[in-house]
Amino acid sequence: MIYVAIEPADHQAFVLIRASANPNPERKPPMRVARAMLPEVLELLLDTAVEAGTC
Repeated sequence: MIYVAIEPADHQAFVLIRASANPNPERKPPMRVARAMLPEVLELLLDTAVEAGTC
């Protein structure tokens, strides 16, 4: 399982993503991601979790 928290960034073209294998991703430092890249980044996170056996 992977937990993801998504928040607005300081610019509307970006979001802040925190991901964790634990239920509290808000504790992790955020990644600043372009909104246009969000589907690819979420797919990458999911693929990584599946390969690690946490999903």
